[in-house]
Amino acid sequence: MRLQLWSRSQRGKIRRTIEGLGHVRGELWRYSIICLVVTAVSAWGVWEFDSTHDVPALIQAVGTLVAIVLAVALVDIQHKLEGRSAQQERAQQDAILRRALSIRLVPELRLLHNRCDGVRDLLSAVLENSGSNNVLSYEQTQVEIPPFVDQTWHTLHVLGAKTSDRLLNCCAQLSEMNRQFATKFPQGVFIGPHSKELDWIRSQRDHYARQFEDLGMVRQEIAEWAGHQPAA
Repeated sequence: MRLQLWSRSQRGKIRRTIEGLGHVRGELWRYSIICLVVTAVSAWGVWEFDSTHDVPALIQAVGTLVAIVLAVALVDIQHKLEGRSAQQERAQQDAILRRALSIRLVPELRLLHNRCDGVRDLLSAVLENSGSNNVLSYEQTQVEIPPFVDQTWHTLHVLGAKTSDRLLNCCAQLSEMNRQFATKFPQGVFIGPHSKELDWIRSQRDHYARQFEDLGMVRQEIAEWAGHQPAA
């Protein structure tokens, strides 16, 4: 039983070593060629300029030069293998964090996406029925940004630059729109058929529509990281 376990362990180590060497095969080929060149040139040089043609001395001199090249090659290849191992470990850690963040963000983004959709529809209805009197308040147009996004913004990069940038940009845009409405209409606003605010409401509606589309793409990408499809 111990022999069997040892054999499996050894086979695993050998396999990982071979896989690691496969990633630095370019360096192996390069240093192999360098060794051949150093061997040929140094052997020719010593033989050509040493009139004694002392074979043991020739072998020792060539061996010393080749040993230097091999020492440099060993350090270089080891450094690259360690760097690759560290990179793989970081990638594994990022994958774990990405999945954990995605699972946590799925319900948050569903609420944010749906709320953005609701405000967009509300403003569309106001514009389509501008002949009727409408009253808009801050509570009706406010889109609450998930606190979790603010708490984890510094780790969202593991979702990918495109996804994290789009998510953070959406949240920043929606926060600014909340601020603009609260500043412009702290007590709400009355929208009549000839209201001078109709153009501003239309631009806000279009802005919400753009954020809704971007959030839809973010939801899809994060749902894939989380391992399921987003609910409607």
